[in-house]
Formats: sequence, structure tokens, C-alpha cells
Amino acid sequence: MKIKALALLCLISSNAFAADEVKIRDVKNLITEIGPENTCMDEYLKRRTNLIVQLSLTPVTVVAGTYVGAMGVGLAGVGLATALAADQLVGFALGLTAGALGGSGGTLSASSIAAVQLADIDRIVKALAEQHLNQPGEKSAKLYAKYAKKAENPVDEQTFFSKILELDDSGKLCDGSMVKKPRLASGRRLKHRLARTKQLAASI
Repeated sequence: MKIKALALLCLISSNAFAADEVKIRDVKNLITEIGPENTCMDEYLKRRTNLIVQLSLTPVTVVAGTYVGAMGVGLAGVGLATALAADQLVGFALGLTAGALGGSGGTLSASSIAAVQLADIDRIVKALAEQHLNQPGEKSAKLYAKYAKKAENPVDEQTFFSKILELDDSGKLCDGSMVKKPRLASGRRLKHRLARTKQLAASI
């Protein structure tokens, strides 16, 4: 089985585990209820999909040695994610990237970056959904922990999520106002508009 097919299979089945966790279908239903004009969650979902496609396609282009390395460590990533009750797709992506880097001498740094971004985007969009549903769970806890680790003077958890919901409602999470503009790009692309954990740490 090609790595691309395996990655897509992992994507399809990733939400079958961790039954209490907010699923992507829950996020989509929530966006419909709230209205896409009133939240940034739809933009985060689009970016999440873009990163998944990028990560699932990249290994197909690498040499056979990279394929083998990525395959082995990628599957190990899924196992580790399962053991830790983490998102399996993110575990697979991170494991796959680590294996590919080991087999290709570090030529897939872009994929490594994409895997880290996927984990961050996935955490933010699901934490947003948990907060909108007033059902704080694993993703909310992880997002706050990441924020508190990065922020110089972190606010308490209740204040943090109150601010997050305000930023989401105002559209600032996805309008680029919280993100430093890239030097060699217009800043209009989706990846340049979405606030990530490091921007939250700097702004809240």
C-alpha cells in the first residue's frame, strides 16, 4: 500500500477513536449552526485540509529508502498516538515526517513544518468547538497548556478562553491582524491569516 493511501486511510479512521473527543463532523455542524460569517472555524478547517493533503502527497515523491523509513516510523507514530489517546492523524503525520526525514537526509523539512502546523491547527479548531459547545475537553486543556508555556505572563484559563471566543467572534483569529506579514508574500493566503498558538501567546 502506498504511503498516500495509508495516510488517507488513517484520516478516515482517525475520528473512530477517543469517543469523547470533538470530531470534525461536530465542528462542521457547529459552523453551520453559528454561521461561517460568525466564526473562524471554517477557515481553520480549510487550512487543516490543505495540510493533510500536503502531508499525504509528499512521501509519494521521495526515494524508496525514504518510503521504508517513513512507513515504519509513521506506523509507530499511530501506535504512540493511540497509547496517549491523542489525535491519530496528527500522530501519523508527525511519525511519517520523522521517518521520511531519517530516510532522506533531512530533505523534507517543509513536511516537518507542515506536520507541526497541522497539530497546532487541529488543536485550535477543536478547542474552539469545545468552547462554543461549552464542553471544554482534551483539546482545550492542551491549547491552554501550550499557550501558558509560550506566554510571558499567561492569564488564567477562563480569561484565556473568553478572549479566544471574542477573537473568534470578531474575526481577528483569521483576518491576518494577529499574524506578522511575510516579507515575500502578500499575506492574503490562508496560512498567513490564521493565528496560531504563538500569536495567541503574544496577544493574550
